[in-house]
Amino acid sequence: MPVPGKQQIRKLAVARIRELPGDVRSAMDAAICVHILGSPAYRKAHQILSYAALADEVDLSAVRLAAYADGKRLFLPAVTPGEPTVTFHEVRLGEELREGFQGVPEPLCGDPPAAGQSLTLVPGRAFTAEGGRVGRGMGCYDRVLVDLKKLGPTAGVAYDCQLMDMVPVMEFDQDVDFVVTESGFRTTAGPGRVR
Repeated sequence: MPVPGKQQIRKLAVARIRELPGDVRSAMDAAICVHILGSPAYRKAHQILSYAALADEVDLSAVRLAAYADGKRLFLPAVTPGEPTVTFHEVRLGEELREGFQGVPEPLCGDPPAAGQSLTLVPGRAFTAEGGRVGRGMGCYDRVLVDLKKLGPTAGVAYDCQLMDMVPVMEFDQDVDFVVTESGFRTTAGPGRVR
């Protein structure tokens, strides 16, 4: 059976998310945050690179608040239009965000992540259990994940309904070290990528 193309996978994932009732999604968001906060990757990290969720992404507000309470540095992405590119900037508790590229809340400014143990939480349209990822199609995270992996583990964040058996992967596509859904936090490994 042929592997669906990335556009088909994106449409399928969005349709599946839209079928989830709001209260069910809220409960899933809470469960995902609990799994992240209970993971060794979170406990070991001195800094958390997260994201401000769009309407069809997992809300990680609870992780961001816990990071502050746990004395960890928190970073959020800002997108520079054009290519586009993603850079991460530190956000302090209570600091306002601005509306950035495509309406995504972004830091106004802030220091970049320093060398040290990090956990990067990566949104995506779809993932495989082996770490393959399909994003929104702009390649922003693919361009930055190579460098972020040098700081520590990367974890794809999604709902179970966004997990696919296989996804097509191009030469420049970057996978993640973990995938976390409402079912748990799992290490990735294996052949679930098609080149």
